[in-house]
Amino acid sequence: MLYAISEKGALLAKVSVLDAMAIDWEDIADGPCPEGGATTHCLYIADTGNNNRSREILTIFVIVEPSIAGADPARPLTANARSFRFRYPGPPEDAEALAALPNGDLTIVTKGRTPTIAFYGFTKAAVGRALTSREVLTATFQGDSGISPDQGLGRWVTAAAMSPDGTTLAVRTYSEIFFYTLEAGPQGDRWRDLRRPC
Repeated sequence: MLYAISEKGALLAKVSVLDAMAIDWEDIADGPCPEGGATTHCLYIADTGNNNRSREILTIFVIVEPSIAGADPARPLTANARSFRFRYPGPPEDAEALAALPNGDLTIVTKGRTPTIAFYGFTKAAVGRALTSREVLTATFQGDSGISPDQGLGRWVTAAAMSPDGTTLAVRTYSEIFFYTLEAGPQGDRWRDLRRPC
């Protein structure tokens, strides 16, 4: 079940997600649908929790963002989910942060159960292909965040979100927020910490 809540905390609507199983749902992101243009938006639900790092293959569910205009919170809306599965290029990771870019690409930020906190991504085209072919995608490494994991300081990543203009990614730990920008490079796109010089 998803809940739409106003900025003041009022419940606006409930959405029952059909054809989806919650193993360890974490973040949710809003962005262009894989097969549609910029005007069609989808919600991406990250079933990427992996505390023991035992899940080799993880899932992201995709639903067309429902209209909640005039919705009655006592009567849940329904949305049909599609999904694609993925693995990391190395050992399994635990992740609670997912962000959708304005072009429809997706970025995952790992939590910090390994010595580094890293970025991984999928292109919009790859996601669209996997939704129909059922292939298991391999996430593309998009750089080290530069954040040193420290459970005692609460320095584990718990969420991520793109700025409305699509230029800045905010990465949240339990106690801090870090900001990044995506830059193209010879080995593919990489996220650069805005605290660091170019």
